[in-house]
Amino acid sequence: MTRAHSTADFLLQFLSAIAPGGSSDEKLRKPLRNFIQSKCDPSAWATLLAVEELIREWRNGDTEDAGSTIAAILNLVSKGERFWVGPAVENPEAIPDFSVGHFVGAPFALEELLTFHRGK
Repeated sequence: MTRAHSTADFLLQFLSAIAPGGSSDEKLRKPLRNFIQSKCDPSAWATLLAVEELIREWRNGDTEDAGSTIAAILNLVSKGERFWVGPAVENPEAIPDFSVGHFVGAPFALEELLTFHRGK
């Protein structure tokens, strides 16, 4: 990976580097973290550090629901793109229930979503 890659390209590797537990210990995670920092540009690194802080705040918080933290991370990494994340549905053509998920970026109305999917 190089500085030309986006923050999103580095995100999964970074999550592996900061995740406690698993099969790797701190001695293995620290070099990975340093490698990622050496390969990404300073603004991407700053975003990854902000992601780490969001995860720390969630971990130290009083809820097990990570939905709002995940939405905040996606908002940072996507640089304000607008989308919605929520539970999987059996029918991918079904209209999502916006009451059981999170908007990333500015919220949008159902009509706007339908217009987008119809290609108008």
